[in-house]
Amino acid sequence: MKVMCKLFTLVMFITVVTFVQSCGGGGGGGGGSAGASADGVTVSTETPVSAETPVVPAEEVDILELNGYLSEKSENTKESAYRIKITGLTTANCTKIKTILQANPKKYTDLSATTLPDGITDMTGCFGTCISLTEAPKIPNGVTNMADCFRGCISLTEAPKIPNSVTDMSYCFANCTSLTQALEISNSVTNMAGCFSGCTSLKTVELTIDSWWETCFSGCSAIVSITVPTENIKNSIINASGNDIVKDKIVVKP
Repeated sequence: MKVMCKLFTLVMFITVVTFVQSCGGGGGGGGGSAGASADGVTVSTETPVSAETPVVPAEEVDILELNGYLSEKSENTKESAYRIKITGLTTANCTKIKTILQANPKKYTDLSATTLPDGITDMTGCFGTCISLTEAPKIPNGVTNMADCFRGCISLTEAPKIPNSVTDMSYCFANCTSLTQALEISNSVTNMAGCFSGCTSLKTVELTIDSWWETCFSGCSAIVSITVPTENIKNSIINASGNDIVKDKIVVKP
């Protein structure tokens, strides 16, 4: 009789274990990656992985060592640009940045952590044709002329904040074919002629000024919206030569 009871108990135990496993209850070793709901639909219980890419810390490099630093670096891509904070800059030596970047055209560089020194007033052509520049440095107050400043910087994706001292931005971003947005244009600018001409990827621009607009948006075929505060500014842009391509993209937001 005792043998029969033990045998019956063993059979029941095996039956219960088999039933539990068939319902998915034995998957505890999988780290809780999936479970079964009452209606049989499998639901993932894994913690989602964040899609955000962490910001790479900027590496401090003295202007006198910048050329050697980039020379030793491997060629890279826009997405893996070397993020550099250039130190030791003065009004006398900051022009070396352009020469160094032009000498390293396949070493993509992000200078968003760099601030140009106070005392600069004229940045005409300062970074012109630096094709490896992906992010611009911070522009100091006191700069008045930025004509041709970033002209031909084909890897630049976003315009830097323009200080209120700037008056001339003619052809500043001309042919910056990777530029997608310009959101902080100074209220003091009086000359925007050709500023964004040839910016074939430019999508959004926010303006608060009336200026000289000739060919400012010539060739800007990707424009989605140009936001301006008044009808007068809208009409000024439309009536200026060379801006026909954007005349239906200007939105007035007081």
